[in-house]
Amino acid sequence: MGDKDLTKNRRPSFNTAFIRWNNNLYFKEIFNDTLFHVTTEELKPRLVFKMGKYGLSYEDQQKISPSFGQISSEYFLITDIDENSRFIFFCLSYYHNMRYIGFFDKKLKTTTICRETPENNSALIDDMNGFMPIIPLDFTQENEMISVLSPIEILHWLENNHDKANRLREEMQWLNDLTETSNPVIVIAKCKN
Repeated sequence: MGDKDLTKNRRPSFNTAFIRWNNNLYFKEIFNDTLFHVTTEELKPRLVFKMGKYGLSYEDQQKISPSFGQISSEYFLITDIDENSRFIFFCLSYYHNMRYIGFFDKKLKTTTICRETPENNSALIDDMNGFMPIIPLDFTQENEMISVLSPIEILHWLENNHDKANRLREEMQWLNDLTETSNPVIVIAKCKN
């Protein structure tokens, strides 16, 4: 019946990202460094993520997915991409088992990486009212950031940030009625232009 180790000749399976922006389709494989514009004739390179020694070459693909399926933590892998009129957002995953949120400002031509902190995974800080750091779930083409917060996360943050919590409870009355069994809170934030 042949070799019973079904993983022996298994090739790694990687997700690909397809995004639509401005009536165009873009494509990026998780293990390469290039975002391509998809046309009916070709894939045109649009943006290259320069990851230096943390990038993964085609030749090294086999290294990151051993037969038991865990991904090596020696490389940055871009696992999600979103775009709006001002920014290209992306998730960097797996380097030392951490996750980072990055964004490229198309106007300023700068890239920012939000690092992990002890209390929070990579998050964006609410600079308008001082509410808890937000980990984006998605970004819309209308320059909005979407996130979902569990009531338990919010209650924990309120408990550990008394000064901010007291001020915010006055501005956001719904915080006073929040319990562990409340519905998740959907956050929609406008990205600065």
